[in-house]
Amino acid sequence: MFKEAPKVKQMVNVVIGKEHPFAGSYPCMVKEITTKALVITAPMDKWEAVPIKIGEKITVNYWSGTKFYTFKSEVTAVNKGYQQTITVLWPRRIEHLQRRNFLRVQAEIPITFALAEGDDIYHASTLDISGGGVLIKSPVKLQINDQLDMQLTIPDRGVIDTGGKVVRCEESKGCGGQFFLVGVDFTAINERDRERIIAFVFERERYLNKRRLL
Repeated sequence: MFKEAPKVKQMVNVVIGKEHPFAGSYPCMVKEITTKALVITAPMDKWEAVPIKIGEKITVNYWSGTKFYTFKSEVTAVNKGYQQTITVLWPRRIEHLQRRNFLRVQAEIPITFALAEGDDIYHASTLDISGGGVLIKSPVKLQINDQLDMQLTIPDRGVIDTGGKVVRCEESKGCGGQFFLVGVDFTAINERDRERIIAFVFERERYLNKRRLL
């Protein structure tokens, strides 16, 4: 077993390859950990377990502390009990992904932010989001390394309070006039809240992929 392994009851994301009729990414929970395998709840689609067979290849993504990990594996067992689970073998190695590798999706989400040492509060919306940060359509110009206090309203998942650091700020114009594209990395976020964001990101990705197929 790896020291970077996820923990029991931790949320992970299972990615099923494009060749599968239910291709996409699904939030799952770790149920059991052994020296040889990981037992997780089966991916669900509309309240039904996704049909996965023994021998199928999947990718597992998850957070451990402030780092994001991924590994590819094979399904070795499917338990179709009250709560269906799948068992996957531990891989030879687990890969640590940098922030730039995080899955990012387009999403317009209400956000309120303020400079950590300021009094003014600004209301805006995101243009995209990932487990590592957001791109904000900001009404004001910010400086690189500015520290922000932020509040995001994630659809169906409630309000999330987090801190962030500005890593990008570019002027832009649209039909509504001038605004600024502000990239922010999360620097202070509860890991359960991060998991809520990641679950939203993967659900959003599945939704957008299905629309592209129509």
